[in-house]
Amino acid sequence: MSATNTIIRRYWLSLLIVGGLVFAGVYFSRGLGRIDHPLHVSPGSLVFGLMLQMVYWLLLSALWKRIVADVSGSRIALKESFYQLCLVSIAKYLPGKLWGAVARGSRMKRLHGISEQQIITATCVEQYFVLYSAVLVTAVLLAGWHRSEWAWGLLAAVVVGTIVGQRYHGLVMALILRLYVRFGGKDRQVVAVGNLSGPKYYFLLCAYAALWVLLGFVFASVYFTFFPAHVSSRLLYSMLLANTVSVTAGFLALFAPGGIGVREAVSSGILASQIPLVDAVLLSLLFRLWLIVTEIVLGVIAFWGSGKDVVAALRRARTATDE
Repeated sequence: MSATNTIIRRYWLSLLIVGGLVFAGVYFSRGLGRIDHPLHVSPGSLVFGLMLQMVYWLLLSALWKRIVADVSGSRIALKESFYQLCLVSIAKYLPGKLWGAVARGSRMKRLHGISEQQIITATCVEQYFVLYSAVLVTAVLLAGWHRSEWAWGLLAAVVVGTIVGQRYHGLVMALILRLYVRFGGKDRQVVAVGNLSGPKYYFLLCAYAALWVLLGFVFASVYFTFFPAHVSSRLLYSMLLANTVSVTAGFLALFAPGGIGVREAVSSGILASQIPLVDAVLLSLLFRLWLIVTEIVLGVIAFWGSGKDVVAALRRARTATDE
């Protein structure tokens, strides 16, 4: 039993990645079995979508790298930031939603000596910008789509919330950390978190908003890859809106690993006003398969990176023993 525990403690991160890959593979096979329609394939749209997906992950990695530096002062490499996001991406398929954050935090603490409070703070900052930028993008799209009083009122409220958020977000983060220390039974000093300066705050908000727009265009690229349709501004608007709202809803649905089911229902409901409902349902399924394949690839990269770290650690331990 002790040998088993030792193996689990040493290789639990690799085991977690393998578990995420298995779950993702199961979801993929189930989704693939639900496709019973002949599909049109446009190579140009496919290549364009893949290029946008690569830009999306490059920008996402750069933003996480910057948040870690702002919070902890640790300057991790862009490749390391990408590895950490790969962990989050594949581990989210495991039931519980928090495994990705746990895996990433473990790697940050083990390889870079970043404290637990700093990891939690960086994660909270990241999630704030992810979620609030989604709200901002949704409000802008709704205002441009409906041009009604309620839509403009919503946009005005979001803009005011943005300004208030910049002014008081340091206080909010400090409160979250204090609650964690108190209810998590952690007898440790809370890390002081100051407000991000205006330029840093608005840069991060706009950058994460750009990520939502990029992902929306990836969603649209999947549609134009598999459906013979003409590009129109109203259709693109609906694609961007459906993707932003559905991915956010899937993220907030704690009961659904990876947002499975929730994303598809929300995006289909929004798109049904622009394209046939059958096509909307099929598109949501195809995009889910697209994301699963992407995240399986990321999971393999994370597993490979984790294995390299284990080998490097063993070599360092052997060198120290020899000396």
